[in-house]
Amino acid sequence: MAKRILCRFLAENSNDASALNADIGRLETRLRREPDGWMKDELRRNISAIQAFQSSFPRIRPRRARFSAGPTDVAMRVEGVNINVRLDLEISERSRLDVTYSGGVVLFIANTDQARKNIEGRRRVVAALIHWVLQNNSDNIEPIERLCLSFDVFGQIATPAPTATERLRLNVRSSCLEAAAGWNGVEPPEGYDGPDWH
Repeated sequence: MAKRILCRFLAENSNDASALNADIGRLETRLRREPDGWMKDELRRNISAIQAFQSSFPRIRPRRARFSAGPTDVAMRVEGVNINVRLDLEISERSRLDVTYSGGVVLFIANTDQARKNIEGRRRVVAALIHWVLQNNSDNIEPIERLCLSFDVFGQIATPAPTATERLRLNVRSSCLEAAAGWNGVEPPEGYDGPDWH
């Protein structure tokens, strides 16, 4: 719920996060009517996520950036392995010199200790992967690191892609080589009904 609401808000390119109060009000109405249980807890979590986003949005929003609605799947092939990154939103920005740059956003809505384990490193890796796949898929618009963002809603921080990614890319390539080498020996899970496994 919260991710859909936040993505819709960002795609409207509004600077006024108080517009989300109406969504919070609707969720609070549902919360009052919902019996105790999993859904009630989920509604509370979604309300908290939107409120956390509201308080940090003015501080972390890229100034001249324009968001485009997603999700968008962006893929590349590394050492024989397909890697897919699902962007929650795309970003573009026109510079003062009339050059357009691009990027993308992945929203993290993680609020438990378990879900937030290693969150700082995960934010950096995801932002770096966004930049890498966009570099491999952009014919005309140059992706730049500061517009490739992992947005941690509960952490109230937007992490841009690091500029030094050689070690990460080497690690990904090594992992992909290892996965490709062993893939023929991996059996599909029981009940698998997808496309041809190998």
